[in-house]
Amino acid sequence: MGGATSKKTHASGHGVVLSLTATVLWAVGSLLSKHSLKWFPPLTLLVIELVASVSSLSFLLFATRRGKPMPRKMLRLSIPGLLQPGVAYALSFVGLKWLDSVSVESLIWSAEGVLMIPFSIAFLDEKVTVRTFLLGTAALFGIAMVTIPSGLASSGAAPKLAGSTLILGAVFAACWYTVLAQRDLRDHDPLFLTVLHHSAGLGVALFLVLLNPAPRGTSVMTPCTIAEAGLAGVCLFAAPFWLFLRSIQLIGSSSTTQFLPFEPVVTILLAVVSVTIRFWTV
Repeated sequence: MGGATSKKTHASGHGVVLSLTATVLWAVGSLLSKHSLKWFPPLTLLVIELVASVSSLSFLLFATRRGKPMPRKMLRLSIPGLLQPGVAYALSFVGLKWLDSVSVESLIWSAEGVLMIPFSIAFLDEKVTVRTFLLGTAALFGIAMVTIPSGLASSGAAPKLAGSTLILGAVFAACWYTVLAQRDLRDHDPLFLTVLHHSAGLGVALFLVLLNPAPRGTSVMTPCTIAEAGLAGVCLFAAPFWLFLRSIQLIGSSSTTQFLPFEPVVTILLAVVSVTIRFWTV
């Protein structure tokens, strides 16, 4: 009995560490993506980042020689990726282009932690305590008090409202993704599922680019800008999604997503550090 309790406690602690690490990586990836939007249109940037994610994860999958199911089953397992990163990040990147601050985008994304509570109860049969719900709501309101005033103080209310609406739609798509992904995690490896999901998301991004190609001359294709976009893809997609799915496997979606409100805090801190470094190096 004691050994089982110890293993469960270890798994819970491991899940928390993975979730927090994913949160930090998402914050770093958001900042890099916001900067890369200076050089690329949103959908073009999404394609570059997902190519970097799929490439790095596929190499890791090949290096670790993980098993994989039959091709027909792989097609079904990739379906959640159409929602996220496919639809969710297509909406998010376009919305981020219209926002002045990446901290506002991170704030809206942090709502996923609270929204996932009813999703977990209704679709995953998870038991969510009142304390978890109250703490998640309190965290969301606390971050809102920090980030919303700065967002309202800036100019251009209409584009910002449209951008915020798109990102909110992305959050709902992400919640459905988490529900579908957790069901598959019961029988499949998180790394392999992440590769499939991001491959499907890349397909969505390429389809959207074909439907709405960027005007010529809007992309700045240099080794530095492509490298920055690739690094953003690893930080925003490859590493955190793999860790996030593994955390869900260990502690469930309702617990894992409660750490998402930390992302805006980390984003703001990193943004302040970045601005400070630029100030002292000018």
